[in-house]
Amino acid sequence: MKTISAFVFGATVGAVIALLFAPKSGSELRNQIGDETAADRMRMQEGYAHAVQGTHDRIDKMHADLQSLMKQNKDQEASIVVEEDSVVVEEEAEPTAE
Repeated sequence: MKTISAFVFGATVGAVIALLFAPKSGSELRNQIGDETAADRMRMQEGYAHAVQGTHDRIDKMHADLQSLMKQNKDQEASIVVEEDSVVVEEEAEPTAE
């Protein structure tokens, strides 16, 4: 008798604990999953938009840096040509000693 009463008591306590910790009903659980999914989707879209904007910003900066370097290179080439032309002009201007 003692064993049977212990079994019934244990089963009763287990049933009460199971009811207390039971998951929500099916519709409540689906609603919660839907809400969490929508929130996760929104966070992912915001993260994606932020990453895309950061990528565009980096591309724009690289483009501006490249344009600046190309202009500097062009200016350096022009100054080298001017220096070479002035050396040629100076050589032509020197009188030849005969």
